[in-house]
Amino acid sequence: MLSYIIAIDKNEDGNFQDSSDIITPDVVAMRWQLGMAQPYEVSAAPSLAEIVVQNPAGAYSPERSGLRPGCRVRIQSFDGTQTRVHFTGTLWEIAPVPGDQGGRQAVLRLRGVDDELAQQVVSPAALVDVRADEVIAHLIQRCKLRYPVLATGLIPGEAGRSLPGRLLFGAPLALNLAAGKTTFAFTDDLWSNGVNVWQALHQMAQHEDGAVFINRAGEVCFVNRHHRLLRLTPAASFRQDMAAMTYRYGTDIVNQVDIRMTPRRIGAAGSLLWSLTETQKLSAGSVRRLVARYRDPAGEPVGALTVERIVPVARSRPDGSGAALDKFLTLRVISQGASSATLEIQNNAIVPAYLTQLQVYGTPILRGDTLYITESDPRSQTYYGCRRLFLDLPALTAVEDAAGLARSILIRRRSPRGVVPSLTVNPAQQPAALGLTLFDRIRLEEGQTGHAHDHFIIGETHEVDHGGLRHRLTWALQPADDDLFMTLGRDRLSEQCCLAY
Repeated sequence: MLSYIIAIDKNEDGNFQDSSDIITPDVVAMRWQLGMAQPYEVSAAPSLAEIVVQNPAGAYSPERSGLRPGCRVRIQSFDGTQTRVHFTGTLWEIAPVPGDQGGRQAVLRLRGVDDELAQQVVSPAALVDVRADEVIAHLIQRCKLRYPVLATGLIPGEAGRSLPGRLLFGAPLALNLAAGKTTFAFTDDLWSNGVNVWQALHQMAQHEDGAVFINRAGEVCFVNRHHRLLRLTPAASFRQDMAAMTYRYGTDIVNQVDIRMTPRRIGAAGSLLWSLTETQKLSAGSVRRLVARYRDPAGEPVGALTVERIVPVARSRPDGSGAALDKFLTLRVISQGASSATLEIQNNAIVPAYLTQLQVYGTPILRGDTLYITESDPRSQTYYGCRRLFLDLPALTAVEDAAGLARSILIRRRSPRGVVPSLTVNPAQQPAALGLTLFDRIRLEEGQTGHAHDHFIIGETHEVDHGGLRHRLTWALQPADDDLFMTLGRDRLSEQCCLAY
């Protein structure tokens, strides 16, 4: 019989094994979701979970029990043989039902690490000749993320809670990233005022035509565009034994792809990147920080590979006259991004200094005119009308890369095909279904529609109620495309198949 283990890491030691961590006996119902919501999406919908618990003694009333948001929560199942992790997230909100005569329950709402990434805005460094996975890793490295284990850490300002052991350091987030197939000449210079990290991850997955998502273990995952072409063997088959299935034909046709791209090149070393526009007063002994956002001579935002030198001019009077105080200034570059730098200026003089000029020089990344690449299939347009897809992919700088991506999308979507966007199964009758997760391949056969095709699981939603006696599992699916492409060294040449981009 299927059973569940739900645990809150209340003491934040990372093991979920303490007796006080296990809350399974209190759980009434659960719902959680991971992955994409619709076919052909490149980034996951928010990973969320909701757990309803009995709360007669106030164990889940924070102002009585001390339970607080921020703790890690894990949902597992056990089928008598194997224990599986299904969701790992953070306790976001606790909602006890008031009153001692009612249901005396509480709702625990959880969010995945993607929500935390969506709260982060960073200014990345300039990256040259990098793949999507390298950009993703770089962006996450610049985030200020909560550490999953705090029990052995030294937390400033938390006397009585911090324990001697170690300072918080290292990577708080596990990554599972496949190597991208496209190399981007430049990337981060386009994010001139900083970028929301989850939106940036979405952009990189879109440029690669891959996918980014959070898996059951709470890892950030990235798959490249060849992932679905190389996994050929279905992990399971379903033939007329689905609890529910949705089906559509023809709604996902694309027969024209328009891509907007931004060519760029490296400018001359020693170019002026930024200049102070107004005189600034620096009190004696003061320390100030300025953010220098790079601009070209026309005042438009520009990227930069490096900052090479900073030239200050300081005088003892605000009109620029008086004694020169440049030698009393200490300048430091606190952080350097692709589109801006944070500068720290200290006045070591015993009198105020007036900063009348401050110039930053370096190597710029210059943008060319925007290009539009269009690929279309006239035959498909003749039969089905124009079905257009527009993609804004500024990190692409090579026309061939943009054209190859557009042709790849056309091959997959220029002709109508049967699509099963969602499939529901009953794990009590098909317990092996709980072992299937994001980007596993399955085979579907259904008589009424005549559909017989392989799909990839791109999303999963679980609903457990009646104290765990009923479990409904709904997958979001996307058609497998390997029948449209050929692989050198594996397939025979065919007029019906094309080489993958």
